[in-house]
Amino acid sequence: MDKEEASHTAFVPGTASSRQIPRVLGYALVLTGATVALWLVLVALLPKAIYYVQLYQVKLPGPISAGLVRSYPDPDYVAGMVGTVGVLLLIGALFHRRHTGMIKVFRAGLAILTGAVTLLVLYLLCAGYVATLMATQQQTNELTLYRMTFEGFALLDLAEGRIEQLQARLAKRKGLRMVEVKSASEFNEDEAKERVWNLLAVLARSDDTRISKRGLATLALFRPLATARPSLFDEVPRLAVKAGAPPGQSLQECLEWMAANSNKDGWEPLPLFKLTR
Repeated sequence: MDKEEASHTAFVPGTASSRQIPRVLGYALVLTGATVALWLVLVALLPKAIYYVQLYQVKLPGPISAGLVRSYPDPDYVAGMVGTVGVLLLIGALFHRRHTGMIKVFRAGLAILTGAVTLLVLYLLCAGYVATLMATQQQTNELTLYRMTFEGFALLDLAEGRIEQLQARLAKRKGLRMVEVKSASEFNEDEAKERVWNLLAVLARSDDTRISKRGLATLALFRPLATARPSLFDEVPRLAVKAGAPPGQSLQECLEWMAANSNKDGWEPLPLFKLTR
């Protein structure tokens, strides 16, 4: 059998070459899916991730940052080029008859292109996902800070008896309102910790004994949290003594004393509210 005859038997059923056809078609199928995924990543995921990373000034790890360049080639152009090269390699791998060596080259090229595009898509997906996740976390941190700051000022308004003015300002903020809570037990642990931080921030800004008494009396409502998180209440005994509580008490004794003297001699807890829409 001469070389020309051998080349014509390249796809005879049962030969090694014909048994490669399912693998070639498999590469083509994977490449098609990877190309579509690459187009979607370039069109939807990466622009959004880059926008939020720049908006919130997120510092990304080097490997992630490398995948979020400011300018990518046109997604249609990239997908079209990959698809065109893939089709040419597929045609060569299936229908080239003259040289079996060239068939191997086309098949190898198709396999390499499929692997490269798949790895690129996986990398960009991971980079875009991690960047979006970090940007979302940064956004959450900023919103939490803004809310805590706002609630701190709201507590100060409550302590100074400006509840009507506060409610009027809230009414102008697209439905934002304060809903009264009957008991501190209605707050979950995270919400309770935020209230304690906010109250302590108000007490740190105010030298008014009347406000200090009201803020400390409100802190006493959250005394069950002091058992699990005593470090949150470290400043309470000092502030309480400054406001007129007996000195020399432990944290729990101080909180219990304020609770026992609730609504007496100015130790009046502030109303408990939750901000909602």
